[in-house]
Formats: sequence, structure tokens, C-alpha cells
Amino acid sequence: MWVELRHRDGTVSAIDGGFHRWPTTGCLGAAGILQELVGSSIATTREELVAGGRARRHCTHLYDLALLSLAMAGRPAGDRVWDAVVPDAIDGRTIASIALDGAEVVRWPLQGQVIVPAGDEPQSLLAGFTPWASARYSGDALEGALILRMAAFTARARAHITDDQPRPLRDFPERRGACHAYSPPQVDRAVHRLNVVSDFSDGVLEEPR
Repeated sequence: MWVELRHRDGTVSAIDGGFHRWPTTGCLGAAGILQELVGSSIATTREELVAGGRARRHCTHLYDLALLSLAMAGRPAGDRVWDAVVPDAIDGRTIASIALDGAEVVRWPLQGQVIVPAGDEPQSLLAGFTPWASARYSGDALEGALILRMAAFTARARAHITDDQPRPLRDFPERRGACHAYSPPQVDRAVHRLNVVSDFSDGVLEEPR
């Protein structure tokens, strides 16, 4: 998935996005919803951009990329490389970490979808995560924590094969309203796409840009 954002005089002037690989037939329309960010100030806070369930109308992953792009737009020109690592869990446990330009900024012990830091209360990667992270991190560490959360959330998909048959999304009522594809009217007619799972057990082959 990709997002390209353009800005002028502190305001988003254009935004585009799309998919190289996507899991359901309900995903594609989400790219057009990004247009609502045109005219937004690049200084708009993340809290404002996700308030009121706004993020759930979007593709979760495209919207995360858009928010990262907005944050980048407010910085001096230059590249930033985030590397998130979430190893396969052993007995439900793993250590997730993220580095910015090669320097680690956040590391968490995970038990399933719960952070279990030594000397602190466990915290779910789902409910209440953003206030929890905002109280503990700032600047690059906070941005890294938000990215690592989504990396850990996405990594759990490795344990599931979703493209062996075109399952209707309406068969997953617990996910209804979670994102664009799982919201009406898409959720009532969309299905899982076939042959989209990639196996990287032997390594990742990056395609040239």
C-alpha cells in the first residue's frame, strides 16, 4: 500500500493512495476517502485526525500512512527509515521493537496482543493504546510506538490463511465497523480475495522501484 501527499503553505494540497496487494474486495474504495484530508493543516494533531471514529471509515493501513505523511510534511526535508520487527511468537510471547534510521527507539515484550512491560501494568494493543502511549512517549518514540503497534497488529495475520476461499466479510460480525471494508455497505457484499497471501519464510525479495 502507498500514499503520496503534497502540501503547500502548510496545507495539504493533494493526496493519492493505492494498493499493490489487498485482502478483500471491499478495500479499494478506501483510497478515495483520503481526499477528505485535502485542505487540512499539516499541523493537525493525530488525536484530531482519529477522533470520533473517523479513522474507522478509512482503510486502517492507508490512513496510517497518510498520518505518517502528514507528520513528515511538518519536518525539514530528508528521509526517515523506520524498521519494525515482530518475530514469530513462541508460547504466545515475543519481543517487538522498532528503530529509526538504525537506532532502536521502542521495545516491548508481547503476550499475544498485550504489552507486558516489567514493572508496569499490561496494556492491550487495541483498546486504550493511544492514550497509554501518549502518556509514556513523545516525539520520535511516540511515532515509533504507534507504528510498532500496527506492525504487531498486522503480524498476527501470519497465523491465519484468509485466501483459501472467498469468505463473505459479513461472516465476521465481530469486525463490523472496524475499517472501510468492514463497514456498510462494503461489508455486506465484499469477500476475501484469493491468492493474496505471500510466504516470506525463505526471505523477502524486494521489487525494484
